[in-house]
Amino acid sequence: MSREIARNGGRHGYRALDADTAAYQRARRPKSSKLAANAVLREVVAAKLDEDWSPQQISQWLPRAHPEDVAMRV
Repeated sequence: MSREIARNGGRHGYRALDADTAAYQRARRPKSSKLAANAVLREVVAAKLDEDWSPQQISQWLPRAHPEDVAMRV
């Protein structure tokens, strides 16, 4: 608790709403996910999910199906 207060304004300057906003900003990813950035990969993964494949099955299948393309990995 003391670290949370110190990180967000100290004993006299702490405000819960401001601390919550700051925590949300710190937790955001600095870059987009692989699926958001790669439309082809997103479509392939979505198609396999529609076929009731599990995420584990998809992640193991992708390197075998696209051995030369490292962009097709999750």
